[in-house]
Amino acid sequence: MHINDLTGRRFGRLTVVRKTDQRGPDGGIIYECLCDCGNTCLALGGKLTRKGHSAKRSCGCLHDETHPPHGGSKTLLYHKWKGMRERCYDKNSKPFKNYGGRGISICDEWKNDFAAFRDWALANGYREDLSIDRIDVNGNYCPENCRWITLEDQQRNKRTVKPITWNGETHLLPEWAEITGIKYGTLWKRLHEGKPLDEVFKK
Repeated sequence: MHINDLTGRRFGRLTVVRKTDQRGPDGGIIYECLCDCGNTCLALGGKLTRKGHSAKRSCGCLHDETHPPHGGSKTLLYHKWKGMRERCYDKNSKPFKNYGGRGISICDEWKNDFAAFRDWALANGYREDLSIDRIDVNGNYCPENCRWITLEDQQRNKRTVKPITWNGETHLLPEWAEITGIKYGTLWKRLHEGKPLDEVFKK
């Protein structure tokens, strides 16, 4: 690799994949880059190494996140969309290992287009108290595999949910909440405090 070749270097969300044969208006080298979001793009070497706000640091997804269409950045739905992207593509995100780390991705229709995601959400029962849920927990985020459900219902669908046996009966925690009449959050808290099951299910 030539000393001035940027191949392999990282700039913001971009990793330089290769040097192309193309040149910019000023004769600068154009590189092919891979963005953390999964998209590829072309970038002038000078834009990559430049400092400040005019530097090239993503395929465009960074701008989409900080300047979403139609002023959506202040809505809860936008933050749910952003969280979905972080789970799938941000390796520094704590949930990444259970999503992007397992190969879970977002369909092209939604990945970089909040407006498209918003339109689907509003047409498919979205409310602020609901969470997006993948019907197949090993499938991707896409219209065919997603729905809006309550937190309690989402717990039933989590791959990490384990059945709990008490008094000779075995149920998932959300089901125990329905049977005992104790709030799901209360049962979850008692379990994670390490209390015995008789105390967990005590009314």
